[in-house]
Amino acid sequence: MLNPDYKSELKNIVINAGIGAFGIVFLNIMAFVNNAIITRTLGDDDFGLFVLATNILYFISIISQLGFGSTIMRYVSYYTGQGSREKTKGTILYGIKILFIVSLIIAIIAIVISPFISQDIFERPEMNSYLKILLL
Repeated sequence: MLNPDYKSELKNIVINAGIGAFGIVFLNIMAFVNNAIITRTLGDDDFGLFVLATNILYFISIISQLGFGSTIMRYVSYYTGQGSREKTKGTILYGIKILFIVSLIIAIIAIVISPFISQDIFERPEMNSYLKILLL
């Protein structure tokens, strides 16, 4: 037989997994609806430019994270396990400050070079406005 504590923990895991699965399904449905609305509004060609601009933005966001996500998670769990609340808070605040500054710098650089990206790399000058809107 299972221990009653395990049963309650298992019940919490199942409930949380169900909520997570519902969230994933809901996000996929909303992404489909969003894409349908954007395609109808922009048209085929502009929708392709929009998708290209979002993929460029996704690539830039990966660069701007600098691997801090897993690093912060590691040190927060380490300091929490040690019971050092101050170091945990300091790690989170330091990570937020550094990532904000780096993200701001990368966003400014990306806005400045967006004409180069759209005209010289992809030869689609009309993509420049999509890049700038998404970067902001």
